[in-house]
Amino acid sequence: MRRDAAMSMILAVGGVFVAGRAVPHASAQQFDAPRADPGYAAAPLPLAASEFQPPRPAVAAQVFDPSDPLSVYSELSVEVFVELVVSSHPSTTAALAAWRAAAARYPQVVALDDPMLDYMTAPATIGSNDVDYAFAVQARQKVPWFGKRKLRGDAARHEARATYHDSLDVRLELVEAATAAFYEYYTAVRRRELVATNRRAMEQFRAAALDRYQTGLVTQQDVLLADVELAETERREVELDRTVRVALARVNTLLLRFPDAPMPPLAERIRAPHGTLDVEMLREMAVAGRPDVAAATSRVRAEQSNVALAHREYRPDLELVGRYDTMWLPQERMVGQIGVTLNVPIQRARRDAAVRQATATTVEKRAEFDRLVYQVRFQVHEAYERVNESRRVVRLFEEKLLPSARLSVEGGAAAYETGKLDFLRLVEAQRKLIDLETERVAVIGEYQVRWAELERAVGGPIPEVSTAESVPNER
Repeated sequence: MRRDAAMSMILAVGGVFVAGRAVPHASAQQFDAPRADPGYAAAPLPLAASEFQPPRPAVAAQVFDPSDPLSVYSELSVEVFVELVVSSHPSTTAALAAWRAAAARYPQVVALDDPMLDYMTAPATIGSNDVDYAFAVQARQKVPWFGKRKLRGDAARHEARATYHDSLDVRLELVEAATAAFYEYYTAVRRRELVATNRRAMEQFRAAALDRYQTGLVTQQDVLLADVELAETERREVELDRTVRVALARVNTLLLRFPDAPMPPLAERIRAPHGTLDVEMLREMAVAGRPDVAAATSRVRAEQSNVALAHREYRPDLELVGRYDTMWLPQERMVGQIGVTLNVPIQRARRDAAVRQATATTVEKRAEFDRLVYQVRFQVHEAYERVNESRRVVRLFEEKLLPSARLSVEGGAAAYETGKLDFLRLVEAQRKLIDLETERVAVIGEYQVRWAELERAVGGPIPEVSTAESVPNER
């Protein structure tokens, strides 16, 4: 009978403790960027922390799978390349895993400690005919002071948000790096094609010089000069072949492919956005939307929660107790017992130091945030000026330099046929044209890279403010 009463007491106390343990469930939405708060990017999270599956061991075998995703593309554009890099790069996986790890801290810090169950008995009473069997059963549950669990959860939630924004920042870095690698490859391929075009032009000039030499109109010097230019062109082809192979290896590495894996042909046209940009608008976009700024904001808020928690530590924590004891009371007076214990927070020096530490850390994070905001504004302004410079240089090549150089070569070829221009000046005109064409390709690639740097500084794609021009690739 006493054993039945003891079990009833235990179940009753356990029910009270279980009812008091209800805590908010940590869903992925709790770690999403808040929409109403300034400085946060309102982007949905890809997966809840509970949906994360650990990586499988057969990753190396999947990296070089014969079913290459590039095989479905007839040509390679920068948009396709960047998306493939971002979606498959290990840095993306690592950043998302770091966010999921941070998100998993929330249910840990808001949970109550496990309840404790104590059982004691008097061995001498077992089977005794003189006294009843004596035992004591006790259940205990620690409960933090009101508000402590919430503040711990707030700090963990803000840290998880900061880690999520860090993952978005990693994506921006990958976009910038992939764009730079693509246009390095683009520039190398186009320069190699231009040198091949120059070779064909020089072969035609040599044939014309040989005809004029055989008819006695010019000396052998023109033919020999053409041979020298062809040899110099061959040397440049050797150098550019190496440049193309190195650039190809770089883009293949970003795609987790073998360095010498074949690449689809490059897109015939690239899109170069031209138009006037409002630098003040770009600075505002960067401060409001850059993931690293949002991450810094979340870390400041996490430290503010830690400060509030440090102040709350001056309050005692409770321990609820339920007990059933047959050791000392007479059998006819046996009743259950409930109570509460608490710590006495008299060690103020330790708590004062914790408050000072949390406050100093908050000041540190706030100072880092302020420094980052000014740095972001400078980065936007610098990238904006670099884009403007490249746009002006591209237009200078398109509107003035290349048209004049092409007319010079066309007129020089006709003048040489009629004997009005010597061969050296014709070769110099052709050499100048090829040099300008090569520089133009490099300038276009540089413009695209600088535009990617500007988008990285702003924190994402820049809205179209005017009609963009399509820049043809010279072949």
